[in-house]
Amino acid sequence: MKFIFALCILLTSQFTFSADKNNQFAVKGVGNVKCSSYVTMIQKNDQQKFLFAGWLNGFITSHNQHLENTFDMLSWENVETLGNYMYQHCLVNQGKSFFQASTDMLSQLARYKIDVYEGAITFEANGQTHIVYEQVVLRMKERLVELDLYKGEVDTVIDDTFKSAVKKYGAQKQIELQSIFDQRLLFSLLMEKPEVN
Repeated sequence: MKFIFALCILLTSQFTFSADKNNQFAVKGVGNVKCSSYVTMIQKNDQQKFLFAGWLNGFITSHNQHLENTFDMLSWENVETLGNYMYQHCLVNQGKSFFQASTDMLSQLARYKIDVYEGAITFEANGQTHIVYEQVVLRMKERLVELDLYKGEVDTVIDDTFKSAVKKYGAQKQIELQSIFDQRLLFSLLMEKPEVN
């Protein structure tokens, strides 16, 4: 069963973009498409939705390359999770372009980015191989310690103590885990609740 969860996205971006002398730059491809059209494609399960996923991956890669102190704007999110973020944001901001919505999303996710690559861990779940950054494991353990669910070392070792703590947290939150790095669990465990102004 597919899941949808909302990410509250800032309305202003912390990013600056290079531009011409008139402070303008060309947005290419589906970045120009209105959020309303994107929402319709998702609701109809139109195959063109994959164009948006590809465009978004390129957009993120560009930020990874050009922003200082940035290895990856994403710390743990997969394509489905990003699609859920974008759908929820576009649903309530249908007049925005996909580019504007993508910028909003990355502005929010920048708080959790991977600044420097320190290593990654490969794991198997449901017959698929996944990779998670070491910093994500450290953040998970730190959060589980705060919640008094984990008593082990705060390191990158994936041992039974850590797995047990993750499963206990999942049970408390009534999250049916697909793996110890389940997207819903990571969202619940690691994403800070945004302040309400």
